[in-house]
Amino acid sequence: MWDGEKSRSGPEIFPAVPVLCIISIICCLLLVPGFMKTRVFALTFYVWWLILGSTLILVNTCIWRGNTRNIPIYADIVAHIWGIYCLTLYAAMLCVNKLIWTISRPAPSVKVYDSRLRMNRIDILVCVGLPLLLSPMPLRVSEGIP
Repeated sequence: MWDGEKSRSGPEIFPAVPVLCIISIICCLLLVPGFMKTRVFALTFYVWWLILGSTLILVNTCIWRGNTRNIPIYADIVAHIWGIYCLTLYAAMLCVNKLIWTISRPAPSVKVYDSRLRMNRIDILVCVGLPLLLSPMPLRVSEGIP
């Protein structure tokens, strides 16, 4: 805070954040049917993880506004999900980059359907399997278990 400037937390930003979260959730939900129809799993997972993050921010902004004493269990669950969420966005973006690289490289003379099926399986493994595999880690660190 410089020269008596007020902090931008609390009631000044409350109506803006939930409204922006609702707009982002609606915009992301509009993209999902197109990605599901084309079966581009990399973009689908990326959009679903963005929807989950916006929903977490929306719920936390509304629930925690002025009430932080009665939510210890909910806070632990959200902290765990938020730790996984940071990893999942990077994993989904990795799959999107792989998709862009696959589209932009020179195509082989024979295209096999198995390559798209294999690509979708890898995307599922990276975008869902990796976060589920690493999900117990934040609990072990927060609980103090070696």
